[in-house]
Amino acid sequence: MEISIKDKLNFTLEMIDTLKNKDIPDAQQNLDFAAADGDLRENSDYHLCYQRLNGLNNQLVEREKLLSELRDFDELLNKYKPTGFIALGSKVQLTINSDSYEFQIVPPSIGDAASGLLASDSRVAESIIGKKAGDVIAYKDNENNDNSVWVVHVE
Repeated sequence: MEISIKDKLNFTLEMIDTLKNKDIPDAQQNLDFAAADGDLRENSDYHLCYQRLNGLNNQLVEREKLLSELRDFDELLNKYKPTGFIALGSKVQLTINSDSYEFQIVPPSIGDAASGLLASDSRVAESIIGKKAGDVIAYKDNENNDNSVWVVHVE
């Protein structure tokens, strides 16, 4: 299933909204309720609620960081036009050992090959960046096996 940068942006915005407007306020309310039970040193409910709230706040920080990276990348894509050579943001059709794939080259933090978003620091991406349609490139996979990739099309 291919996911676009816009889809990932929208999904991340929805997650941030849910964290800010539902999950974190609910966790804070549960923490306040547990704190009302008295001695916090022996209050296991308080400690569980505190850990939950802390975890949600950490998720929010990570999602906001991802959102910033996605927005920066989306802005980059809109600013620069394709050159015919593979670079960050390029959409490529590849044949790797006779299997066909379609990817967009993205920053490592938003890479998800199963969704069609190939991290720029992956072995395949590192081997094809700077190449053009028609090129055949040899590379080693994560198990150090020899492979070849044929660049079928670049956008």
